[in-house]
This record gives sequence, C-alpha cells and structure tokens, in this order.
Amino acid sequence: MALHVLGVLYLFLHTSVGIAAESLVDLETASTLLTPCYTRVALHCNISSQAELSVNRLTWIDAASQTELCVVNMNNLISSGNHSMKCEYIPQKRLSLTFRHVHPEHERTYKCSLKSNRGIKQATTKVKLQDCYRNKYLNLSASWATCHFSGVYPEGEVHWFHGDRNVTEHSDRHPTRRNHDGTFNVSSSLHTGHSSTVCSLWIPSSKVYLVKQPTTKLNSLSYRSDSCRAAAAHTFSLGFGLMLTRLLGP
Repeated sequence: MALHVLGVLYLFLHTSVGIAAESLVDLETASTLLTPCYTRVALHCNISSQAELSVNRLTWIDAASQTELCVVNMNNLISSGNHSMKCEYIPQKRLSLTFRHVHPEHERTYKCSLKSNRGIKQATTKVKLQDCYRNKYLNLSASWATCHFSGVYPEGEVHWFHGDRNVTEHSDRHPTRRNHDGTFNVSSSLHTGHSSTVCSLWIPSSKVYLVKQPTTKLNSLSYRSDSCRAAAAHTFSLGFGLMLTRLLGP
C-alpha cells in the first residue's frame, strides 16, 4: 500500500513538474489572418519563454498536406525552396513565413510547431483571402460593350445595369476561365447602342459588388471621336473642292 501511494505521488510530482516546465514557454500566432489577394503577407510564430530555452526543432507546416515550409534544426534554418515564399528566423524569438504575393492556393491553415528542452508546443494560423480581382478591361464599339475582369476570387459574374435596372439577362456571358493560381477570369457582352450602361463584378458567395464600371463616358468619347473624324474628312473634302474650283476656274 505504501509503495502504491509513493508511486502515485511520484507520478503526480513528475506530471506537475512537466506541466510547470511546459508553461514556461509559449507560441504566439494570429489565429486568423484576413488579407487582400496579391499582397505580401507574413505569418509570425513568436516564442515567449520564462526560462532558458534550447530550440531543437521549429517549423511552419501546411496543416493539410503536412508539408514543412520552414524548418529550424538547432538554429539552422532550412526553407522549402519555393521562391514564392520566404523564411526568416530570429534565434529563440521568431520564425516567419512570408508569401510574396498571396493568392487562393495559399488560403489554408498553417501550423507552427516547437520542440525544445521545455517540451512541445504548437499554434495555428488560418489564412483567409478577401474578395478581390486583379484587372478590369472594357472594350467598346458603336453598339456593343464587352466587360472583362481578371484574377477574380472567389468566382464572380458580370452584371449589367441601365440606370437602376438590372439587364444582365440580355447579355452574352462568356465561358469562365480558371487560372493556375486559383483565380478566375470572367467576361460578358451587352448590346448597348447609345444607352447609358454600367458593368459590375458580382460575387455570388458574398452577395456583393466589388466594382462598377460605367460605360457612358467611354461611349460618348468613342462617338465624339467618330464624329470628329467624319467632320474632319468633310471639312477636308470641302476645302479640296474649293481649291480645285479656284485653280480650274477662269
């Protein structure tokens, strides 16, 4: 009975010491990181220690695939070799993973794991992208407008408006193209004539319009340019005719 009590007491003391030692070190990361597409984003894993710390292994890991992206072995830093990422280490203080241009393929959970003389600690950061697009283009003719949005995330649609009236049902939607980085290219055409129109990028999953592109000014400019060219040609023909009349006249 006495041996049993001593065994339980030893186990309790050993566990208590282990918990106390582990509580002397901690990892701090942002639980969720909401960021725009195509920006430079850094994930920081900060070490806080109340006692002497010896880092045996410190890593940033893709939690889904368990791929090690940044590895510190006994203060020696090894990166994955992916040029779109950068690893930086401040000994005993911080391991940072930086994405040079974050895009949808980076939207996932990342885990920071520490093995030290104080035990094992882990913390996670979830990277989430805001609705975004890279570029917009507008092609106009006398009667048609074609609106393009590239690098859209998540997948979107082109909506058309005449004033406050949604006329998207009268447009020709072009096939959506998925890019290698997980973004989308969307486009649509609408027969506009001389009407005032606006093309908008609609994100169904968020139920928001990211951008609205009016075509009125561009249409007017296009028509003015055509009118100016026609007027210039007409003026030239009249001037040339008068000059011939004077030269050939009596």
